[in-house]
Amino acid sequence: MASGRLEALGDGIFSIAMTILVLELKIPDVIGNTWNNFTIALHETWYGLLCYMISFIVLGIMWFGHRLMFEYIGRTDRYFIFLEVLFYMVVCLVPFSICLSAKNTF
Repeated sequence: MASGRLEALGDGIFSIAMTILVLELKIPDVIGNTWNNFTIALHETWYGLLCYMISFIVLGIMWFGHRLMFEYIGRTDRYFIFLEVLFYMVVCLVPFSICLSAKNTF
């Protein structure tokens, strides 16, 4: 079985997981129109932004490694497909784990 479809599925899963990361960001409520109020409101969401940046970079590195791996794979079998599905399951858990981490800050 050719590996192109599995690679395309992976690209779609990575793109959806990265999009979900952006959707989890909350817009801070700014009270007043001053720069000081804006920085205070932004400071309240710094941990969520940090989690977003780290997880986006981690997913980008995982996607790049996944892409490089498929340059050397021409055909796949059912065992490889099963392992890839397990890998995609881990990729899909990244937005949940980051959201959980961001909501339970210290």
